[in-house]
Amino acid sequence: MKLRITSILTAVAAGVAVSSTSFALDESVEYIRGNTTRNLLGDGTGVVVGILDSGIDATHPALAGFTSDGMPRLKTADNFVTYENTTDDLYGHGTAVASVVASNNNIYTGLAPDVQLINARVLDKYNSFADGRWVGNGIAFAVNNDADILNLSLGYDAPNSDGTNTLDLMLDWATYERGTHVVSAAGNIKDSYKQVRSPGSIYNGFSVARTTNDFSKIHSNSCTAYTQDGRMKPDLAAPGTSIKMASHNHESLDDFAYTASGTSFAAPHVAGLLAQQLEYGRNNNLSTSPMVTKATMMNATNPVIDKSNKLQAPAYSYDDNGIYTVTKPLSVDAGSGQIDALNLYNQYAHGEYGPGQVNSIGWDLFDDGLQNNDAIEYIIDSALELNSQLAVTLNWLRKVTRTDNGNGIVDIYDSYNYFNINNLDLQILKDGQVIAQSISSVDNIEQLRITVDDEFAQYSFRVLGTSINNTPEDFAIAWSSVAIPEPTTLLLLMGLSLSLTTARTRS
Repeated sequence: MKLRITSILTAVAAGVAVSSTSFALDESVEYIRGNTTRNLLGDGTGVVVGILDSGIDATHPALAGFTSDGMPRLKTADNFVTYENTTDDLYGHGTAVASVVASNNNIYTGLAPDVQLINARVLDKYNSFADGRWVGNGIAFAVNNDADILNLSLGYDAPNSDGTNTLDLMLDWATYERGTHVVSAAGNIKDSYKQVRSPGSIYNGFSVARTTNDFSKIHSNSCTAYTQDGRMKPDLAAPGTSIKMASHNHESLDDFAYTASGTSFAAPHVAGLLAQQLEYGRNNNLSTSPMVTKATMMNATNPVIDKSNKLQAPAYSYDDNGIYTVTKPLSVDAGSGQIDALNLYNQYAHGEYGPGQVNSIGWDLFDDGLQNNDAIEYIIDSALELNSQLAVTLNWLRKVTRTDNGNGIVDIYDSYNYFNINNLDLQILKDGQVIAQSISSVDNIEQLRITVDDEFAQYSFRVLGTSINNTPEDFAIAWSSVAIPEPTTLLLLMGLSLSLTTARTRS
């Protein structure tokens, strides 16, 4: 166990690039199929999203009013910029970010237009924060007001990514102890420093990269791996280039006149999709553990082109006596890939399966505690389609505890105890033989994607407790593959096809 005492954090800022051309919010949401899943997963009803940013213009027509269940769309607001006394957005960044999540405009609709928002104003009129305590107190305010999701489209100017600064610890604690889902921008490249910066370096939340304006490639300005302690970040990517969003100057300009680029605007695409997932999970009695949402969303991503103009791949892999071995499981630039809302729906809605025989797609929250040197196996109960992909993602949490400073509420002056993460590994087996393994020693994510090369084989996957020193470890795991239909299913499909052909002929 390591003790981290809250310290004063200074010299920090959030950046944004304003664009002359726009790729409208409705198009970015449509590309990741988030418009489709508003009708499948949900539109965020009952979910509370904390926006830690430059404020929110609460009078904007796309953000004002009430939710479908009669709650104010702005749940609460407070200002933590010490020399400015307002919760209004004086820069425009926070209003734009909020609209990606929550806009209910008929054209420029956010991913989750029925959420409630918490406005924690932590950036000043120049869109920067001079003291990390502003952000820390904003985190505390949102957590104390029961935020389900925190969106932080901000970051340090300078490297600060080993996971031990106060902001990272507060956020990892919120996830571990409170079940809060945290989304952070990976950061935009500044000067010569290209790696992710805090809070994009958190263990337990999502660190989000951005893609180009055609959504096909990681943008050259998006920060990449590694953290200062060698971990893989970002976790995944989302649209964030030339996005047209809600304007804080809507009284004098068009309501959606704010066009900008940056990982700041990729992050709320993830936060909005999380809000959809949380509503669906609650309505269908599925686990909404942050481990589950992270494993399922990262397993449901689509590959993109990285900065070297190649299809993304794990940062380091090799052949170990016929076993495909990954020690750095994510792409340096793209993480696990770009979010896809419909893929997430299919991944999550298939439901939970315990260890043993499982469907070809699903997930599990294993909360019985994996012991040191134990192994938990999942056996796919059907043959898999030749040349299809089998993807498996494993996630667990860094343990962070909090000691209150005596005032009985969460704030920046509390102290936090963090534990080194336990080491879990992931294997894929074919007919009982290991054929692939993800064995990072520093990450709390393992991921494997392989091509099925034998349609008659029995595929399974296994979680190993390689080194568990800090109590038994819980984890979430998600998997997806394409099963070969059973003969009876094929006959039904053939019959349906024949009847449809006959119907077309008769017309």
